[in-house]
Amino acid sequence: MNSFLRRSTSAILSLLMSVGAIGVVTVVGNVSAASPSGAATVPPWEPDANSVGGLVFYDAAGNVITGGSITDSPIAAYVAGTTVIRSGDTKATLFGYLPVNGQAPGSWSGDLLSGATTYPNNSAPSAIQSLPAGTPVVTGQSNDLTIANLEANFPNNSKTAGYQGVYQLRLKTSVAGKSATTTYDSADIVVTGSTWSVEYSLGAQVTTTTSLSTTPTSSSPFTSTVTLKATVTPSTAVGSVNFVDGTTTIGSAPVVNGTASLDTANLPGGSQALTAEFVPSNTGAYTSSDSPVVNFDVTPVATTTKLNVSPASASYGSSVTITATVSPSSAAGSVAFYDGNTQLTSEVPFSGQAVYSTTALPGGVQQLKAVFTPATAVDYSSSTSATSSYTLKAVATKIALKASKGVVTKGAAVTLTASLSPSRAGGSVSFFDGTKKLASVKVAKGRAVLVTKSLSVAHHVLKAVFAPSTGADYKVATSATVKVTVKQ
Repeated sequence: MNSFLRRSTSAILSLLMSVGAIGVVTVVGNVSAASPSGAATVPPWEPDANSVGGLVFYDAAGNVITGGSITDSPIAAYVAGTTVIRSGDTKATLFGYLPVNGQAPGSWSGDLLSGATTYPNNSAPSAIQSLPAGTPVVTGQSNDLTIANLEANFPNNSKTAGYQGVYQLRLKTSVAGKSATTTYDSADIVVTGSTWSVEYSLGAQVTTTTSLSTTPTSSSPFTSTVTLKATVTPSTAVGSVNFVDGTTTIGSAPVVNGTASLDTANLPGGSQALTAEFVPSNTGAYTSSDSPVVNFDVTPVATTTKLNVSPASASYGSSVTITATVSPSSAAGSVAFYDGNTQLTSEVPFSGQAVYSTTALPGGVQQLKAVFTPATAVDYSSSTSATSSYTLKAVATKIALKASKGVVTKGAAVTLTASLSPSRAGGSVSFFDGTKKLASVKVAKGRAVLVTKSLSVAHHVLKAVFAPSTGADYKVATSATVKVTVKQ
């Protein structure tokens, strides 16, 4: 058998093509009139006028393959056409040809790669037996010629683009009493080193399907890692998967044994519509396919806000620093500081902290808190710190009294001046003659002045008492006494 198979087809083809009549060609697959959609490389002679369909290659288990070793014998366990070339035929034979630039495909030389095998083959795997009725199938034999044999007998030394390393495989059919068909199903293969792969096959694209799953399955907090896994069928399909969120590509990964995976922590918050898009490496062999949409919820990350006030204690008017710490520190947004229900200010956190310093807190017990509001509510949740009770102690004050004169005649004016420290203290000063209140004067710029002519003839002991506007801010102070004598 080997000696027969290794003959050049220059003699064989003249016999096979001596009869020209062929039957009706029936389309088995989805055959395009031109190149397959999106084919990466279309040889210069395609579409071949005598080729009515493509070839699909299978391994012994019935899995589609798109290449192999040049020393494999047979080239493939099964080679199926995509058309019924001639109704009623029962034998299929595989040939290999060397394309020559400037020559019509019908003038090329080549080898008979297989014997004529019977189809349908009831011993073939279910994937082969389930092909449409009449589909021509070559069943490979261990003594079939290899691609290496084809190369040795017909070396491809072409330097012309589109011809280098390329051979055309043709499947023809026959039946007892009729010569082989002159039309054929074909595929163009390219040899690279020790391997061959399908470059072009009319209508021989294998339809793929792609599905998408996620881990976790339906939801995950913002910034958490989500694993996207695409499953491509058949598992022999070679290519890559683009993972897409709506119209935005998240990333891509190669398909290995029918699966491709991508880990991402960059999904935006909210409901996401995820898909996986399979892109075949050889678009002449496999179709592209998109998974159904997988709806995935990215939930807001819970935040916590803690409040710290320093120093631990202070007096009214002192600088107080309020610090809010937001966790996690990656949370973006703003922090509003409150004293009770009164907002003090709003600050933008930096590295998870927002700081506010003030000297304007009122004296007494203050109820301080911080409220974090996220920049994007679907990414992070809002949070409020525990309330911190903070006491600002009243500031001690001092008051000094001075009389304009120590001795005056009855009816003369006496100017009493009270000087307050600290001068910023607000309130009023009451002037006393013994226990008798003469008058109250509002403090202005740390002073209160009383001019009186009502002192009677006597020795008077005068004093000034400061009363703060807000007792929580400043303490009461009483001056030392000043003596004034009024004569007749």
